[in-house]
Amino acid sequence: MVGLRSGLRVLPLMLGLLLSACLSQEPPAVIHHYAPSSPASEGQGHSPAKPLPVVIRRVTAAPHLGQKMIWRTSEYELRVDETHRWIDEPIVFVEQCVREFFLFQKTPPTETSKRPWQLELHLTRFEGSTSDLVARLALHATLVRPSDDARFTRAISVEPSLGSQDPAALARAMSEALLECGGELLDWFAEVSSES
Repeated sequence: MVGLRSGLRVLPLMLGLLLSACLSQEPPAVIHHYAPSSPASEGQGHSPAKPLPVVIRRVTAAPHLGQKMIWRTSEYELRVDETHRWIDEPIVFVEQCVREFFLFQKTPPTETSKRPWQLELHLTRFEGSTSDLVARLALHATLVRPSDDARFTRAISVEPSLGSQDPAALARAMSEALLECGGELLDWFAEVSSES
């Protein structure tokens, strides 16, 4: 009888704890996914031509550049957006953009060597800025000449305007940034390969 009374005293306490745990749970956060459009889908007027003799050897990124959107709130502080994400890693968008620019370009290649140029890219920024409302895409590019393995490096940084701190605005601005970055890489390749 004593055991039954002890159990009856504990039962309301257990039910109370269980009920409070159920009521205090927050609904799961809704995750939204975004993708910047690619140059080919933007209808930039690129006509299929003979691809440039360039092979993308490697595309890397800073460790914090994953699928979660990054917002720079000050010069030294980044905010990771837990509910707004890219549909893929930013390096995938950069590599896709560069491949499309180097495949769908209009100028014929200037290099006649059988070995292609090699391109290495390291993405350092793929973020929105809350202080000045711009999107930032920054990378370091290295071209390796096939004839003598000479290395040419260039830093590219583009900052299209955002208009608002909206994730969809960041995706649109990153589309512009990718287009501008691809164009700069293509112009740089034409310049370097014509001097070689």
